[in-house]
Amino acid sequence: MISKNSFTNNLKFDIFIIIIVNVGLFFVFSKIDALELLYEYSKQHEDFELDEVLVIFISLSFSLAIFALRRLRESKILVAEITELAVRDSLTKLFNRRYFNRELEIEVNKAQRSNNHFSVIMMDLDYFKAINDTYGHNVGDKVLYQVSQLYTQSCRETDLVARWGGEEFIILCYSTQLEGAVELGNKILETVSNFNFNVVEHITVSIGVTTFAKNDSAETIIKRADKYLYIAKDEGRNILRHS
Repeated sequence: MISKNSFTNNLKFDIFIIIIVNVGLFFVFSKIDALELLYEYSKQHEDFELDEVLVIFISLSFSLAIFALRRLRESKILVAEITELAVRDSLTKLFNRRYFNRELEIEVNKAQRSNNHFSVIMMDLDYFKAINDTYGHNVGDKVLYQVSQLYTQSCRETDLVARWGGEEFIILCYSTQLEGAVELGNKILETVSNFNFNVVEHITVSIGVTTFAKNDSAETIIKRADKYLYIAKDEGRNILRHS
């Protein structure tokens, strides 16, 4: 797939070539009386009328302009699609890990300059490998998509939900203290455990929660959320642990 930067560079190069060609033609025709040549041509070829040639020329110019506008519109759509693919997970349609890390860095920088707080929730489906081994990857993919929808529905519109990798998901809760993030995490625990996943029926999720602390970096926050997630795993799964 062509990258966004590569496409943009190609577009800039095409525009540069168009400008060069048009400037060159301007200087050429500034030295040549094009209308006089056209008139002489029409006199030498009586089967062609000057007005007919002008009509063809105008029609061709209009057609080329329409073609250029259509390609420009298509290029804008393509850039938008490429941008969307770069930040979205193809299976769940949630934001991907790259986008989440970028937003987390921004939020850390904001919090370090002010007294704002935010929290991170990391979630991992329990015994997901057994689902793939027993029912196949198609069923596993369907479960991942359904779970991603449950996470999104449980969160506020302002929360950022992303697929961290495999069966792990992560939530960035803006302007949220630990208490609010724990409340959301418990809501997710209950929602997932009570949901009927058809073939698989019922599954559970383990959760680790942490909130921003002074001198935190994006890396330390992720490590701490991951730490409490695995504490939840070790203590029996289908539970939430937090800092």
